[in-house]
Amino acid sequence: MDNQALALKYMSNAYGASSIMHALAVLNWLILLAQSWAVYCLQLTRSVTLLIYQLSVKPAWKLCEFFLWSPATILFRNLTNLALLPTNVPLILFYNTTLNDIAKVNLHLTTVTVKLCIQYFITMMFIGVIFGIYCGVGLGLLHRFIQIPDKHIEVFGGLTQWLFPHTAHETDDVKANSTPWQYGQYSSPTSDFTAPQTVRTQRRVSRSTLSSVSNVASKLPHDFFQVKSPSTPMRKSNNQKFDPSRLSPMSPEIDDETESMSSNMWDTTEELPETLRTELTGRVNTFPRSYTTSSEQPNYIHLKPLKNKDFISKPKV
Repeated sequence: MDNQALALKYMSNAYGASSIMHALAVLNWLILLAQSWAVYCLQLTRSVTLLIYQLSVKPAWKLCEFFLWSPATILFRNLTNLALLPTNVPLILFYNTTLNDIAKVNLHLTTVTVKLCIQYFITMMFIGVIFGIYCGVGLGLLHRFIQIPDKHIEVFGGLTQWLFPHTAHETDDVKANSTPWQYGQYSSPTSDFTAPQTVRTQRRVSRSTLSSVSNVASKLPHDFFQVKSPSTPMRKSNNQKFDPSRLSPMSPEIDDETESMSSNMWDTTEELPETLRTELTGRVNTFPRSYTTSSEQPNYIHLKPLKNKDFISKPKV
């Protein structure tokens, strides 16, 4: 009985151990399965991400690097070299080195390089100012005492005109602007008269005689010469009507009022140089005449006023 119980006990223990081993085996299989799935998912995610990067992100980055980053880097490098060119040229000539080579050594040499650049810049600025002043003074004195002729020599002839057509007619465009002749503008009687130097080509307008004026005035309306302004002490009979019969060539007598009105008819035009006031007053007209010389002009100032009988002649029948 004891042996049987002991065998049963061993058998139960073995069964329990086998069940535990089976559970551990199943657990291990599940862990391996989960691990494999995790690795597979990671690989799948990595593949998808790499595919997206290759199709979208990488081309965009390449384009940006090709069109933006690389030109910006090249431009910055060239501008830096151009700015440091005044310093690199003496360094290359005398020391066979550049600022980039010196800057790559250590911090101390970099500090020395910066100080050298500052000192070199100040020195070159001072030399440039002195050289500019010297050249400016020298060229100014040279142009002051030696006149440079305004001539040019065409070496290639027609080739210059073909390449630069705008310079061919440059000298033709520079002409003196002729001032237009101001007709009808004369100086005041008190101002000095200066005869123009240019030759007048305008034909002188002939004066109208008294008979022709009378013929023209007789054909006008009766109120043509009527002045519609209030009468003043200086000019009387402005409101009187004009009688055209007084200017008729058949009228043998012409009184003073008719003479004054016929002469005032020509005084309204102030722009014509050939019109004169013919009132029988004591005033003297000092307008210059185009047919007089400078020596004869003062003689017109001393003329005495004409009398009525000397100025107006009766029309012939």
